[in-house]
Amino acid sequence: MTFEHLAAKSFWWRGAWDDNSFYSMTADERRAWRDRPVEPPQQVLLVELTHENSRDYGRLHTHRSQERFVATTMEQSYADALFPQPQDGHPILPEPRSIEAERAAGHAEVRSSCVWGTTRPGGPPAVPT
Repeated sequence: MTFEHLAAKSFWWRGAWDDNSFYSMTADERRAWRDRPVEPPQQVLLVELTHENSRDYGRLHTHRSQERFVATTMEQSYADALFPQPQDGHPILPEPRSIEAERAAGHAEVRSSCVWGTTRPGGPPAVPT
């Protein structure tokens, strides 16, 4: 599926003008989309990012329709997570994680953008501000 156009404030939805995104796809892409798995994942895992898998996750991109829900690019998320600012004078230790969701047997694995946890040495989890 290819993003073609964003028509800003082009249709009335639930009492307000909203944006409309236009996409195109080939007939084969349409059939693949129509036949995609739609059942909920059977298992959802919080996976530690390591030197073995960090490049795979680093290649993920946010879908255009989801960009308004994330603050940064994947590269900036990595940088923010690996070099967090101290809180209350305490250093923050990054604990990079990602979400993996496995569908029924025979279907592809679904991976999310990275989520980041941090902890204070010897203390409770830090709360981002």
